[in-house]
Amino acid sequence: MKITRVQRIRNYRVFRDFAWPEDLPDFGRFNLIYGWNGSGKTTLSSLFRQLGNPQAVQEGEFEFIIDQHSVTNKSLDSAALPPIRVFNRNFIDAAVFETVGKQFSPIYFLGEDSVEKQRQVEAFKVQLENAQKEQTNAHAKHEAALSEFEAFCTDQARIIRELLTAPGSPYNNYDKRNFKETLRQLKDDTYNSRLLNEQQKAELRQAKDGKSKPKIPVFQADYPNLSELTSAAQHLLSKSVVSRVIEELAKDPPVASWVGAGLPLHTDDHASATCRFCGQTLAEERLQQLQAHFNDDFKRFQVELAGFISKIEAAKRQVKERHPPEQSLLYDHLTEEYEKAVGKIALHRTNVTLYLDALLQALAAKKESPFTSVALLPFFGITSLTNEPMGVLGTIFSVVMAGTGVLGALQGKEAFEKISSLIATHNNLTDNYLNEISKARKKLEENFAAEAFEEHKRKQQSIGSSKASEDTATTVVKELRNKIAALLRVIRQHHRPAAELTNEISAYLGRDELAFVAHENGYTLTRYGQPATNLSEGERTAIAFLYFLKSLQDTEFDLKNGVVVIDDPVSSLDANALYSAFGFMRDRTKDAGQLFILTHNFAFFRLAKNWFHNLPKPLKKTAGFYMLTSTTLADHRNSAIGQLDPLLRQYESEYHYLFKCVYEEANRPSGFVELSVNYGMPNIARRVLEAFLAFRLPGKANELYQQLEQITFDPAKKARMLRFLHTHSHLKQITEPEHDLSILAETQAVLQDVLSLIEDTDKEHFRQMLALVSPPENQEEGE
Repeated sequence: MKITRVQRIRNYRVFRDFAWPEDLPDFGRFNLIYGWNGSGKTTLSSLFRQLGNPQAVQEGEFEFIIDQHSVTNKSLDSAALPPIRVFNRNFIDAAVFETVGKQFSPIYFLGEDSVEKQRQVEAFKVQLENAQKEQTNAHAKHEAALSEFEAFCTDQARIIRELLTAPGSPYNNYDKRNFKETLRQLKDDTYNSRLLNEQQKAELRQAKDGKSKPKIPVFQADYPNLSELTSAAQHLLSKSVVSRVIEELAKDPPVASWVGAGLPLHTDDHASATCRFCGQTLAEERLQQLQAHFNDDFKRFQVELAGFISKIEAAKRQVKERHPPEQSLLYDHLTEEYEKAVGKIALHRTNVTLYLDALLQALAAKKESPFTSVALLPFFGITSLTNEPMGVLGTIFSVVMAGTGVLGALQGKEAFEKISSLIATHNNLTDNYLNEISKARKKLEENFAAEAFEEHKRKQQSIGSSKASEDTATTVVKELRNKIAALLRVIRQHHRPAAELTNEISAYLGRDELAFVAHENGYTLTRYGQPATNLSEGERTAIAFLYFLKSLQDTEFDLKNGVVVIDDPVSSLDANALYSAFGFMRDRTKDAGQLFILTHNFAFFRLAKNWFHNLPKPLKKTAGFYMLTSTTLADHRNSAIGQLDPLLRQYESEYHYLFKCVYEEANRPSGFVELSVNYGMPNIARRVLEAFLAFRLPGKANELYQQLEQITFDPAKKARMLRFLHTHSHLKQITEPEHDLSILAETQAVLQDVLSLIEDTDKEHFRQMLALVSPPENQEEGE
């Protein structure tokens, strides 16, 4: 198994937001990572160490790609991982201690009499490799099932959120957690009760989107009683006035009506002996005949008839003027049923109006013929009650005469009751507006959750099934590891590594006072036969590193299939020890399945780089060169992994790269830059200047002030350079106690002075350096 790349690191120490660049080659078998102090080497090595001690990590987030499979900080304890050993400061602190009685953990080699058991171990290892593949595949399937389930819940939550989002709605931030909780409350035997049909969903959508409307007054359906009016009309139509009838008037109702209207103009207060129409003499006898014809009974009947006609006309006006409230006043989801009911009322109103018109026509006829009975049926298109009724009026008349009443006729009562019910529902919604909207939203949410119930259940079952397969595969892996460990406990020994470590530490340090002494459960370190104390940093590093390299031969570690990570093994070592460290490292790690070397020491970096460059051709292609950089943003360092700078890869001296850093910052476009960005530049500039002057003035090495004094250059600029470099580079002491950070604002100007000094002192050197670090167009401008 190989580590392909570090896909992402977020909020883990100095890695704030790193993602593996698309153009950055994947890790190979041999990997060299260069970075200065503070660039993130320790953080990166600690991440590798987490892979060697798999347990869920809570700090930040990170993701490795291992054999094309994703391994995150949350899946470390269940993921299939390669065997990995990491050397860094943590290893030194854990391995080398000076408390009497404490021991190094033992390193086991195979015993000479355990060949058969070793064969069994090898057979179990083959089985273990296959079991680990099964575990990896099972884990991948489980992760895929989890991912599919999470994506499903996210999609369903998004559908519900988009449907129910509104100003102030609790669903505006609805996510998969809410969806899962809703599903959790649904049961196999009850979820169907939450399903809605399309009409119910449409009504609830309207309800949840609606705005509160005013209440509507109750609609009073007090239409006239047609049965009573018909009975009264029939009574008047059948009534005849008793009087001494003048034959010619009785036969001619229009004339009789005309004469009856004119008679009061010739009697009583208006008495006249002549006709007011023709001027002829009006005989007294004729007046008496007319008064006998139009007697009191006649007058009373006419008054009664006129009053009843007025009553029907008032009823007709009432019918025409009585309209249900406007449809637009109701909530949208009530309007469809309301519109149907109003349509029925309109039809009913038309029929009632026609009926009242028929009664008025009959009464008008009676008014014209007060002395004879008038039949009502013909005005409704009926010739006889025994005949089948004809037309709408005849049908209504039959219904009315049957005694069902006006509200029952042609479903009028139903329509009025429906309108009243819808208005009551509307008013109730207004009274409970927010509660009703909340109910509508909840019902819609539960409906969509219920629709997804079966699919949700299937995906959960898939997760359970894949997890069971993964657990089974993990159990097999653990059992095989236990079998291998049990056999190794029988066949391995750890005395030989102690003797070898003693010889190696002697060769490494060039003295033989330190020794490893084997005990039953480990080793102790002695100096001249006594427990070793007061170890120097160099000794601690050397002991820990040799112990680490020896542990790579431990039977519990499979070097050829394992991953080895080494972080700066040369801290506090002199030049001779540095070369020794490199020699031991190269010898013990050349067969590693995958090797990572992290360092800030340029000499050690150069040795490792040359080793990788001179690997056999097939292996050379597997070597990768990387660089850790750190930028400052909003007072936070942010580290990143990138390709090694070409100058560091192509040239033997660090001077080339440092010169490039100074040149780029000196020629950066002017503009505001936070002081923290330039914090490392004084140290870089000092190292460049010291390296340059060491060759120009070898007799004054490490004496920067005296070296500058011998260089012909602007005195003021030299003074500014010294002040800048002494204040902010890594000296043993700081020249200016106040350590004024504002001096960093002069960074670009001072770096320009440094370049000018180099150019004035050695133009040919400057020209060749410029050719290496600057684009062609800049070179032309410089020339």
